[in-house]
Formats: sequence, structure tokens, C-alpha cells
Amino acid sequence: MKKYCMLLCSLLFVACTTTGPSSNLSIQSGTYTGTFSIMNYVGTDSPSTQQSQTTFTFSDTGWYTCGGGLVPTGGGKYNVTGDSLYLQDMVAHLAIFDWTLILNGSFHGKVDGNKLTLTQDDKAYHRYRNIVITRQ
Repeated sequence: MKKYCMLLCSLLFVACTTTGPSSNLSIQSGTYTGTFSIMNYVGTDSPSTQQSQTTFTFSDTGWYTCGGGLVPTGGGKYNVTGDSLYLQDMVAHLAIFDWTLILNGSFHGKVDGNKLTLTQDDKAYHRYRNIVITRQ
């Protein structure tokens, strides 16, 4: 019985140490342009959608800048973990605008050639953000 228990424990250990999150999200440094879409679900079953052009610049040192249309000019640190991109805006902003539009937090990312797609389900404000940008 002890042999079976040891075998089972060793198999569980090997399975747990050899599997884990793999990252296929690799962001190359450079300037990306494209569209930013936001779908608001507040007070209705069908969302209202707003869309604008946006520009992002990512550096090799973990810093980014963004802006354009609905996206307020911002920038700060970024970090890739697994398939997620985490943005931490560190720019001083004016007081007269919608602060909830600042891009912060975790975005699910997908790379297809030079195209980067970022999505965020912003549950705190009942909306969904979608960013589709292409490296120039």
C-alpha cells in the first residue's frame, strides 16, 4: 500500500511541477496604432458602444505611453504575465475629465503577427474594453 501511495504522490508532484501557465503574449517595443472600443452595460440589456483611434508606444524597459480620442494621454509601467498585460498609469492627469477612462489594470492579450488585441472586462463600471492596435 505504501508503494502505491508513494507512486501516486510522485506522479502528482511531477504533474504539478511540469504544467503551468505559458505565455504566448510577447509585446515588441515600438509604436502601435488602432482602435479603442468601450461597451457600456449600465442600465440596459444592450450596450452602448463608443470607439476612437488610439496610439500606444511600448519600450523595452517596461514603460508605455498611450492616448487619443477616448483614451486620455497616459503612461507608466507595463508588465506581461502569462497571457495578460498589466498597465499601471503613472501620469498626472487634469481633474476635468472621466477618470474611469484611464487605462489601468489587467488586460487579456493576444498577438497575431504585428496586431495586438487587448480586452478588459471592467466589472466595477459595467463595461467591456477592446483595444486592437497594429505595430508600425
